[in-house]
Amino acid sequence: YEKKYSCVKTIHTNNGGPARARKIGFENSNGQYIMFMDSDDYVSTDMMKEMYECVGEADIVCSNFFKVKNGNIEKQPFYKQNEVLFETTHDILYEFFTKRYINGALWAKLIKRELFDNLDFCEEAIIGEDINMMLQLYEKANEIKCLSKPLYFYFHNDEGISHSGYTDKHRFGLEYYIKFRKEIVNTYPELSV
Repeated sequence: YEKKYSCVKTIHTNNGGPARARKIGFENSNGQYIMFMDSDDYVSTDMMKEMYECVGEADIVCSNFFKVKNGNIEKQPFYKQNEVLFETTHDILYEFFTKRYINGALWAKLIKRELFDNLDFCEEAIIGEDINMMLQLYEKANEIKCLSKPLYFYFHNDEGISHSGYTDKHRFGLEYYIKFRKEIVNTYPELSV
């Protein structure tokens, strides 16, 4: 793809887990917005265009997604409105911790580059690193826009690491989550439920 498209850059590195790969990718990027995707997932052909066109003042734009499992494609529950806007950090975090439509996955999101300043990429975690990065990004965001249209295709893998049972790999992710959750509850005590 690098030979075919001038905007594609290939980076070769040893496997250090998903968080390290994201960090290396981020450090080698130069766009105003960042988007991540899992290697086994795919996106609609107009995803980037549709998300970028509705950015406005939003720090993060999320889209709904399809879950692909055993050859079946299922639209996931989401907001009934075409667009939903959250305009305060408190509202964003409240939505994340209570409704869960704003999820902890890094995929299906267009994220303003400046939110990554001083971000802990949680490189020691092999699982759960995405939710812990998103907690930090949500806490920095002033506005999030959610699109009800599914633009991302998430491939559910029953054999994947997140379904492999609890191991030390999971412990690091849980330790990060507890750390970031405590910091958020200290700032927003009403979110302690």
